[in-house]
Amino acid sequence: MQLGLMNEDLILVGRDLRNRLGFTLCSIVRNEIFFIPNFLDHYRLLGVERFLIIDDQSTDGTREYLLNEPDVMVLESPHRFGDYVDVPDALTDRLTEFRAKHLWRKQLMDIAGAGRTHLQLDVDEFLQLPAGASVQDLEKRLATDPYGMALGVMLDVYPRSPNDLKKVDSLTSSEWFFDSVPHLKLRENKRPKSIYGGARARLYDREKLLPKQKFKTWVKSKTRIRGVPNVHMLFKPILVNWRSDDNFVSSHEMTRFASNQILLPLFHYKFCPPIFEKISSAISEGNYFNGSEDYQRMLKLMQNLSNMEDGFMGKDSAPLDGYKSALQSGNALGF
Repeated sequence: MQLGLMNEDLILVGRDLRNRLGFTLCSIVRNEIFFIPNFLDHYRLLGVERFLIIDDQSTDGTREYLLNEPDVMVLESPHRFGDYVDVPDALTDRLTEFRAKHLWRKQLMDIAGAGRTHLQLDVDEFLQLPAGASVQDLEKRLATDPYGMALGVMLDVYPRSPNDLKKVDSLTSSEWFFDSVPHLKLRENKRPKSIYGGARARLYDREKLLPKQKFKTWVKSKTRIRGVPNVHMLFKPILVNWRSDDNFVSSHEMTRFASNQILLPLFHYKFCPPIFEKISSAISEGNYFNGSEDYQRMLKLMQNLSNMEDGFMGKDSAPLDGYKSALQSGNALGF
């Protein structure tokens, strides 16, 4: 069934949950069978009642798994994640090119419904809330905020060494760490200010894998924060009281600013067993920024760290302990 949405036809693959009420999470997946069971269970426990997911031609069983889940609505598209599509009319004064993945995010939120609050996340991002709190509590908190949108801060999660990834068969089968320092400073009517570059930037810098400054897109890597280059956007709008005229400018920004009073911690499982296959796929398909340049860099990083016993670890590395560790490290606010 074609849904006939703006600028592109999304095709319904399984059950139609458009009339099912309840708190909704929107996501885009491709070959994510490692994460999907944990992802769905995690957000169900937090109170999510409906999942709207675009499957970008998975071949590893992801789609089949999702189609067996009664609270998941699966869609597909004739386009691919990284394909260029027409720039929406509302963005022609800001952008000259636009990828399908950004259009998909808007389309999913449109299906979820304007005037309601939804989450939009990738499947390797795990929101942390205080013990006993739910997404319904988040929704009530956002209703008191004039911006109607809250950012997540992406805290890269890692084991001690790449060799530990060989022993990991689920997110609960290993000890995980993150860089326990504040990453962002929220600002009124502005994008947040980076005050720490994140674990990947720390590792790239240590292994001398950062690009030369002739690359204009990396000019901000000249800025060193707490000794770590500022090279990644570590924030994204994840909790949104959706408006029909909202648009995603990129994966990290929308056409309006987010709250400067709410910051939600996301444990970002970038360094997991699927990383090797994901790196290979991203490089071959070139679906990410600048020809998947960051994934090429990540491949070199994993090769460099392969024989280091504590290869991922740094002076600020600390074990994960849910929302408590995010709060204590200065990466949670307003909830």
